Amino acid sequence: MLRNVALFFITILWMNSLLGQDDPLFLSENATLTPSEKVCLCKPGLANTSRSRGLELSFGQFGNSRFQDDNTTDANSFKLQQINFKLRFPIVNKPGLKVIGGISYRPEKYYFNATRSDAQPIFDFIDNKTLKSSGFGLFVSKSLSDKYYTVLSLRTRFNSTYDGIVNFDNRYAIYQAAALFGIKKNKDKEIAFGINFRHSFRNTRVVPVLIYNQTFNKNW
Repeated sequence: MLRNVALFFITILWMNSLLGQDDPLFLSENATLTPSEKVCLCKPGLANTSRSRGLELSFGQFGNSRFQDDNTTDANSFKLQQINFKLRFPIVNKPGLKVIGGISYRPEKYYFNATRSDAQPIFDFIDNKTLKSSGFGLFVSKSLSDKYYTVLSLRTRFNSTYDGIVNFDNRYAIYQAAALFGIKKNKDKEIAFGINFRHSFRNTRVVPVLIYNQTFNKNW
């Protein structure tokens, strides 16, 4: 009896040793493990600089300024009133991708204390008239790595003495676009280069752009 029991346990141990030679269905060395890495992306801008304001509303009045036209030695004075409204709002706010929209409205009015018949016609034209500038903008920033980024800026403004807040007539429009490739050396230094496009009813210009930004300490 004892010999049969011993033979049973020897048989079980021998079978387990054979099964131990078979590969299991899943081995840890067959697994493709992707280590959890934190991807660092740079952000345009420098340390110790003020943040952009989401809303800006200001009123200014400038008086007792004097001018003199080319046709007379008499100097006249004028007063300027100006309102400035700007609103910026996020459209896309993801790591490495920022899209910001903006609108602006700036009316201003000149008051001349006197005009002469021989003065330049522009003075009579803008006297006591509201000169308006309404604008729309889109700003896109895309981080490529911890050192490189791209920026796209699109803006349009409509300037004149039109009625209402804005007039989309093409003769009042100024279109601007800028595309930049930035290199962030460190938190205090960055370089960017690209092109700037500007079109209005007067002319069209495309010029290269080079930007160098650096802060030296928390105050400068």
